[in-house]
Amino acid sequence: MRQGLASDSEGSGITSSDSLIFKQLQFNYLIGYVLAATGNGLQSSYQYAIFDSYDLRRSTIERIFLCGHISTITLGTLISSLSDKYVAHGIGHSLYNTDFEAWLVQDHHNSGLSADSLRQILGNSFVLSAIVGIATGFVSEFSADLLGYVAPYDIAIGIYLILIVFLLTQWTENYGDKEASSTTSFTHAIQILRNDPRIVLVGLITALFEVTMYIYVIEWTPALERATKWTIYKPLPLGIMYSIFMVTLDFIS
Repeated sequence: MRQGLASDSEGSGITSSDSLIFKQLQFNYLIGYVLAATGNGLQSSYQYAIFDSYDLRRSTIERIFLCGHISTITLGTLISSLSDKYVAHGIGHSLYNTDFEAWLVQDHHNSGLSADSLRQILGNSFVLSAIVGIATGFVSEFSADLLGYVAPYDIAIGIYLILIVFLLTQWTENYGDKEASSTTSFTHAIQILRNDPRIVLVGLITALFEVTMYIYVIEWTPALERATKWTIYKPLPLGIMYSIFMVTLDFIS
């Protein structure tokens, strides 16, 4: 991780990376984020393969993926707003992609830290998530070889239980604005989107990237399995292949 921390260009907030507040916030966030990334990464290598092992048709598997994304669209935003109050609602793909950073931004603001320190924490989390992806690919490979395709998911359950205990004991409850109702919050958010088109553009760019990524997520396993002329190892080492993908991501980061 980077040791130096540039001075805040705005000239406000705590700027030193030696600050105890900064170190504590970064530690709490990165440990929680890495545990969540580990649980998520353990499932990534064999997402298609585990459905295929139950002799499901390819069209059925694709519909299962589609149902997951539809639930994210329809319920993700609502459940994310409730997760400030209810621990049980802190489970789901949409929460993994939104609530961790939302908690960090609010707690960072409450701590009076500089904007540069926030960028440092987010940058470190991206690097660590790539490293975790590499490691979880190998763990998924070896566990699937020994105990079957369901093994990485069983390990992920244990990781998530550790994550829950860590969040309950180390993270402070982050309510945001307690006085604002859900309706007021959504109305205010829509107003912000209308006033700043850059946010909409960032959302569109992210959506387009996610579309291409998830098409790849669904198709890479069956595409490789159909390439029987070049297959030299069966079953395919999907976990190791996933780790190689993550090496590329880590190199870019």
